[in-house]
Amino acid sequence: MKNIDSTYCEEVAAFLDAKNVEMRKKITHLEKVCQLLNIAADTLRDFNNESDQRLAEFVRELYKDIRKDELEISEEGCDQHQG
Repeated sequence: MKNIDSTYCEEVAAFLDAKNVEMRKKITHLEKVCQLLNIAADTLRDFNNESDQRLAEFVRELYKDIRKDELEISEEGCDQHQG
């Protein structure tokens, strides 16, 4: 244990933390996609104005989330290249 580089361990731990955050974001996105599929199937089983509106609203919210994530990724990429 004395030969372990604490700086290296800290870098690996930070990498694992970042991967954990990334996986949680993907899980959240996949949960929303599952919701979308359920709402779409329910809408098709009982198509009416209310179910159609609910589906359309969910799609709009999901699209906003995707666009927000794309902007965050784009901004992170730009920050990494500045210097």
